[in-house]
Amino acid sequence: MSDPIHHYGSKLNAILRPSITSYLVFGLVPMSAFVISFLAFTLGEIKDGFGFPMFLLLVSFGVVISIARFRITIHGDMLAYRSLFHADRGLRLSEIARARVDVRIFNRTNREYFTFAPPFALVVEPYPEVKDEPLIINLRIFSRKDLAQLFDFFGGKLVNDK
Repeated sequence: MSDPIHHYGSKLNAILRPSITSYLVFGLVPMSAFVISFLAFTLGEIKDGFGFPMFLLLVSFGVVISIARFRITIHGDMLAYRSLFHADRGLRLSEIARARVDVRIFNRTNREYFTFAPPFALVVEPYPEVKDEPLIINLRIFSRKDLAQLFDFFGGKLVNDK
């Protein structure tokens, strides 16, 4: 669900947002649980009150709002990323040493589970003199079309470690 990409001379401008599929996949589970518990409440199967269905509805809205926080902005030679728990962080293309896709589905450490490190991420590493931490972009929620635009931004700086 990206905005149209614009080229102004050699400048590339785009705002990449989570795909509709991400909203459906991650929001469907709590919303389905809400619908089932609401039906059970209205049919008299849940007698303790309306609290549990309302809790599930709030969880569903929370999931949708948290997905909406993610955004990748490309403006000229600047790449900025906003995630769920972080404000916009960015790097200029001239500050980026390399970018690589990191897939850690089955070999994640305990620290990565507790810090919510994404299992499918783009690690953007700046040059050492920039003295900034790598930018870790969660790729799981963006569409393939948006990822292709993002990978085009890096050009030769996107490396394949595998």
